[in-house]
Amino acid sequence: MAEQNAAVGIFNSRREAESSIRTLHIAGFDMKRLSIVCRDVETGGPLASHGDADDSIEVWDSQAGFWGGTRRLVFGSASFLIPGLGTLTAFGPLVYWLVGALDSGLVVSDLGVLGSAFLSLGFPRNCSLQYEAAITADKCLVITHGAPFDVSVARAILVTSGATHYAIHPGVLCDVGGGS
Repeated sequence: MAEQNAAVGIFNSRREAESSIRTLHIAGFDMKRLSIVCRDVETGGPLASHGDADDSIEVWDSQAGFWGGTRRLVFGSASFLIPGLGTLTAFGPLVYWLVGALDSGLVVSDLGVLGSAFLSLGFPRNCSLQYEAAITADKCLVITHGAPFDVSVARAILVTSGATHYAIHPGVLCDVGGGS
């Protein structure tokens, strides 16, 4: 299997996260290698409107709850009710990683379910804590994964799109079921 890396960006708002996703899409990033995770809280108005016939985000309508009116999504979606965190909405391969962590019952003592899922994928402990804390503080994570060059390009987009924190993590186990 080719080396896989992940780039993570933390965004203060859903609008900033949405802007980075749009920019990644325009740059030709494979939307099936993108995950988004946020707490599900009410905001006003549609959050995004773009897409193509293959695999992209078309509409995020926050009137029905954040992501609630989505007609077409990044590959895979789910909402989770997590004690102490509330409702978490995730899109992309992260959905499958969270389901795996929940199914296994894996929760590391100083991490919650979300942080434990990140840790089980190979993210460093301090970053797993940081990412879980960011979600708890109503920030959004945008996670891209793939070959080192692709991830470095994605990281540059996350940075220029307003991520308050960004990092590249080599060797994170991001593949889902034989994806390219």
